[in-house]
Amino acid sequence: MTRIVFMGTPEFAVPTLPSSQITLRSPACLPSRTDLPGADSHHRPTVKRFSQERGLPVFQPRTLREEAAQAQLAALRPDVIVVAAYG
Repeated sequence: MTRIVFMGTPEFAVPTLPSSQITLRSPACLPSRTDLPGADSHHRPTVKRFSQERGLPVFQPRTLREEAAQAQLAALRPDVIVVAAYG
């Protein structure tokens, strides 16, 4: 099975996710930009809401420049990373 990591944030990115899952038939881990300070459930990034509603994992590093975030991403061992309007 192909391991996909999907990286997206706004509503614009959401249509890319279902087609990736259907085509490649694999679960996705979905990095998303961090929530804005004070954000309630209605103000989370659209991709995060979409993912959580479907029980998909969400990874929200403050920045991908930190070694811890890079290690977490590497631990997923993705075959491909799909990026659509990330950050």
